Amino acid sequence: MKLSLVLPIALLFFAMTASAQVRFGLKTGFSTDKLDMETVSANGLSLAIKDANYGYHFGVFARGKLGKHLFVQPEVLFNSNSVDFTVTDFGDGLKDAVLKEKYQNLDIPLMVGM
Repeated sequence: MKLSLVLPIALLFFAMTASAQVRFGLKTGFSTDKLDMETVSANGLSLAIKDANYGYHFGVFARGKLGKHLFVQPEVLFNSNSVDFTVTDFGDGLKDAVLKEKYQNLDIPLMVGM
């Protein structure tokens, strides 16, 4: 996280705790990606997406009121997904090998609502 974002987020947390109307919670769930089933070929190597598997996400959030009708909700969410794909390499003799790629990322959204 860039240093320029740390100060505003810290001030936001202090403002929320000062109002004494802060709620904390957990988020969990399952997810999947919709991927177009395309084949990419170059120099004797072919790559085709076979299946997008289900992943999971979990995290925490804090919701605090700002004024009478406005709220702010920062969150920290960890996401994990995986994709199966078929690789065919005619040069090295590898034919139709199914491989799995795992993706993990951390999201830090900031919601403002009424």
